[in-house]
Amino acid sequence: MKIEVTKEQYDFLKKAKNELLNQNNRCTRNPIYLIMNKKEELRPSCNYQYYKWINSEHEVVADTDEELFEVLTKTEIDKDDLKCYYKNDLDKNCSLKDAFLNDIEYLDEYEKEGIGDFYRYYYDIVDNIPESNTFSFFEKDAKDHLESNDYHYHDSAITYACSMWRSPMMEELRELLINLDIKD
Repeated sequence: MKIEVTKEQYDFLKKAKNELLNQNNRCTRNPIYLIMNKKEELRPSCNYQYYKWINSEHEVVADTDEELFEVLTKTEIDKDDLKCYYKNDLDKNCSLKDAFLNDIEYLDEYEKEGIGDFYRYYYDIVDNIPESNTFSFFEKDAKDHLESNDYHYHDSAITYACSMWRSPMMEELRELLINLDIKD
């Protein structure tokens, strides 16, 4: 049986075969590439290095201590009342913001101590291999997708090689591309 292909299709098959044979398989048999994203998982303890500031309605109000200071100073909290949240006295040579940032790290999360109605909520950043996303035979396609769509992904997202193990039709299609008798 003879299959006819156009010149463009032939060039594409040739390019695809070459890419499959020469790309880094990352020590994975029959690799398929995808994006390993990261996701933030909220955790009930402070044994994690990441946290956000939330209000009593569990809404994130600040991602950093500096942002919380800005939120607090823009609310109707009297600046003299703000000082009462510190465990240490303000140094006369230290600004209110510096004193706040120095003292805030000593808050005892185990006692659920917060500042006014704001509390630290700790989280961890974990790997998240999505159940459905962009999959590719080619690592270059996965990298290009990640670069051009980075706004959909966590800053630490990477390309990842999975095996097509137990996906016989995908494995057969990959082998067919690799073993095509393409003549120059």
